[in-house]
Amino acid sequence: MKKHAFLSHRSFLVLIFFLSVLLHASFQNAYSQWNAEEDSEYMKRFHERFQEISSPLSINEYADPKRYDELYMGDRIHDELADLSNDQGGISWGWSYRMMSLNEMYRATGDIKYLAANLSIIKTILSVRDDRIGKSLWTGETAPAWGSDKYAERGRAIFAVHTGMILYPMYECLQLAKEQPEISASFKEEFQTILADCNETLSWHDKQFRWGPGEGEACYIGMDQENAMEDKPLPGNRLSAMGRALYHAGIVNRNEEFSRRALAIGRYIKNRLSTGEDGAYYWPYWLPLQPPQTVIQKEKISGEDVSHASLTMALLVELAREKDFMTGRDFEKLGKTVRQGFGRLDNGVLFGSINGNPRSNPSLVQIPARWLRLSPNADGVYECISQFYLRYVQNPGPLDLALLIRYSHPALSASNPPDIPSIQQRLFEKVFGDYVKLDPELHQQVAGSEPGKRFYVDADNDGRPDEVWFIDEDSRHPRKYRPLLVRAIDEDGDLERDGAPDRDSDLYIADWKADGSVDAVLDYTDADGDGDLDEMGMYFFGGSANYFQEPVLRVWWSKDVGDDNLLWYDVGYTYDQRLCQNKTHFGGDELFVSFALPLNGDRWIPFFENPFLFYDRDGDGVAEEVLRLSGVGMDVESIRYSFNADNDATLQAPRDFDVSISAWAQGAAPKPAPNQRGRSNLQLDESMTESIELRGIPSALFLAYQSAPDFVKPVRWERLLLTWDEIDLNVDAQSNYEESHERWEGVIAHGADDFPQIGGPSCGPFNKRYELISSAPHPIQIYYHPSDRRIHLKNAERAWMLVDIDFDRIADMRYELTDQNQNGYIDRCELDIDADGTIDDAWDLDDENVEELEWSWSAVHAKVDEILMDALADLIHCNQTLRRVFQKIDPGLWEKIFTRFPAWEQVENLDAAKAFQLSASKESLRYRIELLNHSLLFELKKRVPGDDLWIPLNRSRARGDIEKIIQFLEQFYELESTR
Repeated sequence: MKKHAFLSHRSFLVLIFFLSVLLHASFQNAYSQWNAEEDSEYMKRFHERFQEISSPLSINEYADPKRYDELYMGDRIHDELADLSNDQGGISWGWSYRMMSLNEMYRATGDIKYLAANLSIIKTILSVRDDRIGKSLWTGETAPAWGSDKYAERGRAIFAVHTGMILYPMYECLQLAKEQPEISASFKEEFQTILADCNETLSWHDKQFRWGPGEGEACYIGMDQENAMEDKPLPGNRLSAMGRALYHAGIVNRNEEFSRRALAIGRYIKNRLSTGEDGAYYWPYWLPLQPPQTVIQKEKISGEDVSHASLTMALLVELAREKDFMTGRDFEKLGKTVRQGFGRLDNGVLFGSINGNPRSNPSLVQIPARWLRLSPNADGVYECISQFYLRYVQNPGPLDLALLIRYSHPALSASNPPDIPSIQQRLFEKVFGDYVKLDPELHQQVAGSEPGKRFYVDADNDGRPDEVWFIDEDSRHPRKYRPLLVRAIDEDGDLERDGAPDRDSDLYIADWKADGSVDAVLDYTDADGDGDLDEMGMYFFGGSANYFQEPVLRVWWSKDVGDDNLLWYDVGYTYDQRLCQNKTHFGGDELFVSFALPLNGDRWIPFFENPFLFYDRDGDGVAEEVLRLSGVGMDVESIRYSFNADNDATLQAPRDFDVSISAWAQGAAPKPAPNQRGRSNLQLDESMTESIELRGIPSALFLAYQSAPDFVKPVRWERLLLTWDEIDLNVDAQSNYEESHERWEGVIAHGADDFPQIGGPSCGPFNKRYELISSAPHPIQIYYHPSDRRIHLKNAERAWMLVDIDFDRIADMRYELTDQNQNGYIDRCELDIDADGTIDDAWDLDDENVEELEWSWSAVHAKVDEILMDALADLIHCNQTLRRVFQKIDPGLWEKIFTRFPAWEQVENLDAAKAFQLSASKESLRYRIELLNHSLLFELKKRVPGDDLWIPLNRSRARGDIEKIIQFLEQFYELESTR
């Protein structure tokens, strides 16, 4: 039986690594509180390794793009590529950094010469893959990747970490190059070839990928590398390398599976970081199998070395752009890893391990500039890292220098750093002033008290309490927030009367972990003085959002337009989508807007979900219509506009949307550079906007609630995509249909080749009808087609549906709808009965009597309500007739076809609750019965060809006249009439 192996990590550090592991093992259980003598001894060893520069440059002189060009651009690139090989790790631990540095230089300067140089390097590196130079692994296999002879005991092997390091900058370069017309035009033909090569290499490691062990987690295991790590999860830094490659592969390929895997690996890593008593994140080289449960003393952990650890945290920084993955608190903890861990001396001397262990090896301080990726979101990181380079590194490597250039700003004095609050605290104070300055003595008293005890404060000395402090022990708050210290401020004078804060006009300041810093603020407002909730703001630190390129304080601000006094649910005094979305109202008449206040700004800027609007059109307390706009300020980037077409939602099950139109505005860049995010050529009509004040700070204009539909409908959008949930199951279909609740956001279209996905999670590619216009000639126009009794998007150039009848996430049938005469209406339906890529049946659709409809809930609902039950009844009658036909011509065939479309309760991959839900749905029943109908007609055509039957049958089918089909079948086969 073949034995497997695991991998070592870094070519130029391999000896140092093994020595460091031995050192860690020797003192892991012998830590004590480090003292000044030990620090002094470490500094001696550090200065033996890093000589202090006698006349250091200023940061502007040091981090100068001209310097990078002199050192690393020009003909030297071609010369250095001459002997390209990964046999000793030269590509994975050399050229990978060079590629990364070129991407960083492009981001820093916007100069496309760096991308052009990188593309040249990428093509050369791809040309020396093992399969292209004929080198075999120790297993005998020739792999589409870059092997190395250096690390595995048994010979040449492929290491996942090498693949991740090499592919990540390749994918990122492709992503950046696509945004530049000059570059993308010149390498358009090569793009797909390069991308396919990268994907082939990435997929080669699929055999190592494993889901778990925790919910939403994943990892790669060792396989065919070093003996010691066979079948074990790879260390965090190696997982991170592959995770980064997966994440950017997902972006470039628009492949959600890659992205889902990257997020799962990120969760695996993040869940295994320990929090030190000083509030910093610390972790060992080998992440624990189970997530840590307690706060640790940093002296008692075998901290990962600074070099490998910078790679471990790199994926987390990449994933920060994903909603709810990284918080400002997470960045602050990682910032403390730098400032209070390996940079704790604050003088340019860095320790070799992330916890600042003076017994670590100074040689492990390698490329610490990679930690600069934290600097936009964590105070003091740039100052700490730049001191090391200015004082001790005369000639930085390409990635070091590029990162210093990208993140450069005036360095602070090392000898006398200013005592300033964190950026997060400064932003909270900018809005809430003294309310978010937590009195240290009272804080300590509350934090040390028994949970639930209330401390009342009379702030204005009028003899009545104005605020109350307590540790919130409510079970809804996850463990990660506890102990949760709350300062509740009474803003409507009823605290003394009620004895407790309430949710009409009170303010809640939340301090997670009771560590003295503010993490979230909840603001409830009674705007009309009737003693109940009308508005609500959920404030949190937003880091350096891509939309603004500077730190921001964010708020989800919501308004109860319909006055049903129901808005957001929270945990930890903030919003967690997984935990809160199904307990938040999101219905009736209401809206919310995402605002950001930049660190240097003076207005709340609406951005991202801007706004999100819910309309109760029939006054039943349930939203039948939901409209989401996305953009920044007055720019509208995209919309998603959804209806509950058959109006079957109830107060008990309030979310049941059936159809949406998603749209990208003209000039929007679906995959833009950060500073293009949310921008387009479409501007709001100022007469349709409104503004508000939040805590005395005005907002910029945003689209008014009553005006939004009227603004959206006349717009000529660049791209339009209609999505119709034919099966009546609008859940997150990216997670095996496991979600029990239907989506509150409307129908979120699954991304297509010509239509990048807007928001998520999508309703999935299956059992949904999609109709696409990639360059719309007109505003939203729809029509009803009597031939198939469905509503369609006018002028759709592509329309399709993938059928997954057994819920195994594999297509069982495929429909294509086409407009052959180009008059804007579909006139041909093609059916691939077994989804093998070959059209098996086709029929015309007579478009002579189509009915133009307005895109409004009332118009769509009226038509659906008019035709749904009749369509269902006719299909059932037709299938009964076809059953009698088959009993005459082939008695066993009916049962064979019918078993392909079992009742939902009999579908093995469908849980009982969803099966019951589908069985009770008219739309779902129609869907299944129609699939059966089309399959029966296809089988009949195979067995009984000929014009005598099919000319009149197809004529009736084209008109959608099922009654005529039934009558003709009864006459043709001499069946007793059922009418």
